[in-house]
Amino acid sequence: MLVYDPIGTRLDHPGASPLPEPTLGIEPAAPTRITESFEVDRDERATRGLPAGPVRLFDRHPDGSLAVLGEARLFDAATRVAAVDTVAIGTADGVTGHRERRDWAKDDDRRRFSEEFLLTIDNARPRPVEIVLREHLYRSQNWTLAYQSAPAAKEGAQQISLRTAVPANGHAKVLYVVVYTW
Repeated sequence: MLVYDPIGTRLDHPGASPLPEPTLGIEPAAPTRITESFEVDRDERATRGLPAGPVRLFDRHPDGSLAVLGEARLFDAATRVAAVDTVAIGTADGVTGHRERRDWAKDDDRRRFSEEFLLTIDNARPRPVEIVLREHLYRSQNWTLAYQSAPAAKEGAQQISLRTAVPANGHAKVLYVVVYTW
């Protein structure tokens, strides 16, 4: 599975009032790197009560030795509601992402503001790819999606995933609008 997670959790603000800085999440520009990842379905019964922590994915060589393919954190409170976990194992050659904020509007009278983002994925590979677009709604935990052009799933208090297919030697665009309230 390919994953585009340009922002990550570094900007997550757990407060109820959204952070109003217009350049938050925009400057510096989001990276274009997309990762090749293993996707692991979560079995709620089997994982209930497991503590958060690091996980390593290994590959066994023909001689019996082990090599680390990738590392990630699982079961963090921020992503406990996700149906799947992903473990990045490298950069996806020939596939890049671009994140652009197209609109930002603040309405103090209604105590809300909105942001519109366009995610563009370019695929130079000779075959189509499936991709998870992971977005962090980092301004606060009081948000709702007003629109999304691809199916969205809540993965945590401030995290969603949008899934799309990108044709061979083509591109795909996914648009979403988030509204924060206070």
